[in-house]
Amino acid sequence: MSRHVGERLRDLLWLRYEESFRAIEDRSLTQQSVDHEEFVRLVDDANTFKIIGMAGDEPSGMLLLTDDLDLVGGLSEPYLRRCYPDQFARRAIYYGVFAFVTTGSRQSRLYYRLIHAAGQLAASRQGMILLDISRYHEESGVANVVSLVSRSFPESAVEAIDAQVYYAVNLPNVSAKGDAPISAADLELTIDVRESSADAGTVSIDSGEPRPVR
Repeated sequence: MSRHVGERLRDLLWLRYEESFRAIEDRSLTQQSVDHEEFVRLVDDANTFKIIGMAGDEPSGMLLLTDDLDLVGGLSEPYLRRCYPDQFARRAIYYGVFAFVTTGSRQSRLYYRLIHAAGQLAASRQGMILLDISRYHEESGVANVVSLVSRSFPESAVEAIDAQVYYAVNLPNVSAKGDAPISAADLELTIDVRESSADAGTVSIDSGEPRPVR
């Protein structure tokens, strides 16, 4: 584990990171990796912990961890403050910004060792780690590795605390109910929901003329 990584090792890590995520870039709806500029910024930041797996002189994986939540976009500090007030106040929440292992390594074993090392760091301060795992990685067994790591720490507990679900709604045909289809030229749509009936209301499109909603 290190807070400082030399330029040569950082460049090797970037190559392995890019290879690892390129192999799975079509497995998740949202982008799972960062670009080179962001990678360098995070690895060079003294407020991140770099837990690196090595195979001889070559890196085979890394978990980048931080207790500086300001470095992480998208996290809700009010949520963390409400759910984990003690750890939040002590700056003892460690977030796994990203993790990867190379395809040629023993992936499950290396993931275990990376996450276990992160757990040791957090446990030394009676803290916690937060990991953001895509459904692809969850189904690939990473979630099971997290559970195995948790069981190696006395009185520890692991739980899924949040999820965001994306819905794909395929619409090959227009609906026979309600208004005529709205074209791309219909730039303004207003729905009046003041009617008491759940199905009642009026729709105004472009001209402002009301039309019933059925």
